Amino acid sequence: MNELPPQPASEPADQQEFLRVFLANEREIQRYVAALIPARADAQEIVQQTAILLWEKFDKYDRSRPFAPWACRFALNVSRQWPARRAMRSSTRRASHWSHSM
Repeated sequence: MNELPPQPASEPADQQEFLRVFLANEREIQRYVAALIPARADAQEIVQQTAILLWEKFDKYDRSRPFAPWACRFALNVSRQWPARRAMRSSTRRASHWSHSM
């Protein structure tokens, strides 16, 4: 089954606003995640996962408040879940490898 990317109920103006505020704060989010996660590839993946969550929840963002702290809270939560998600992905790959090689 093909899954489509998350599509929050939003207008094109919201999409433009999200892109504007995310891109304006992306470096700060990247620095924050890099301070939490020393492995560069993992940090990049966490930033990508965070961006997806931010887009999904953008309709909940209080635009009267700064974006970066709101975004960094999401990044912190994704970072905390990362070791378990990474281990699960790794074990799934190993199981898939063994089932195909037999």
